[in-house]
Amino acid sequence: MAPPMPNNGNGRARPSETSPLMIRSIDESSRRSLDDSVLHTVESGILSNNNSSISLPSIGFLGSLSICVNSITGPAMVNLPLTFQQAGLVPTTLTLVFICILSSLCSLHMANTISKVPGNKLFRKEIEFSEAFFMFWGRKWFLFTQTVYFSCVTCLNISSIVDTAQVVDTFVGHWIGIGGAVALQIPQFSFLWWNPSSCSPEELRLGECIPFEQHDGMLLTVGYIITILLFLPLALCDLKENVAWQVVAFVILLLTSIQFVFEFLHKGINIHNLPLWGTQFDTLLGVVLFNFPLCVAVPAWLSEKKPTVDVPTVVWTS
Repeated sequence: MAPPMPNNGNGRARPSETSPLMIRSIDESSRRSLDDSVLHTVESGILSNNNSSISLPSIGFLGSLSICVNSITGPAMVNLPLTFQQAGLVPTTLTLVFICILSSLCSLHMANTISKVPGNKLFRKEIEFSEAFFMFWGRKWFLFTQTVYFSCVTCLNISSIVDTAQVVDTFVGHWIGIGGAVALQIPQFSFLWWNPSSCSPEELRLGECIPFEQHDGMLLTVGYIITILLFLPLALCDLKENVAWQVVAFVILLLTSIQFVFEFLHKGINIHNLPLWGTQFDTLLGVVLFNFPLCVAVPAWLSEKKPTVDVPTVVWTS
């Protein structure tokens, strides 16, 4: 039988009053219940990933090194020469060394934190970036790091796609005999054509002949379509499934870097445009930081690497 409601003195029952202490107790209980629910969801996802994965970790040292090197040679790499000219040799070099050490230490600390998750000393559980924060710091940090993580990855992906599409359009315009690169202008839905003959000899010499640079609006170019067709299937694969392509990209990066070095030596090195101490430092830190996003790739790699692969060796070597 339910207890009688309190009487207000005139014969009519009045609702019971809830004290502030009780409200705080209910709110605290609700918060703990929500945290427990999120924790259960995260742990269920980890357990589901572990149970659904029947293959053993298969990424060796070469694959691990390729993943790490590819992660720190992003689209900002092409802006380093201009950064050296604007900020100077000494500030840019010191910033590169400092951010390199800082990025390596952050990556090793992230790996060490993930290894502290119960039962994950050998990295056999798939602990993603934000899941590690939730395990030790709670729901608020889980939500915050999820937002920051995906924002960072989105910025990296957008800039990489734009740079890659421009390179493909330039290649098509220069070398493919179809009369130049093609683009669909949106929302006008009109086709545009571009070829290097529209640029001056000086722009061609300086590498400033950029496809469709003078056109406004949204453009869907051949470069974007080719980029989507090539990289979308790889984006849908697990890390261990596309590690072979990571190795191929790593080898191409080494070969092209060696080619650049010999090309520069052949044409002669001019240091007149490289001051020891520059005057423009506004983009220095951003460009250098954009070249060392290794920490965001570490959690996914840890659970896929072979147990014989040493984490500090791979990080410092890369």
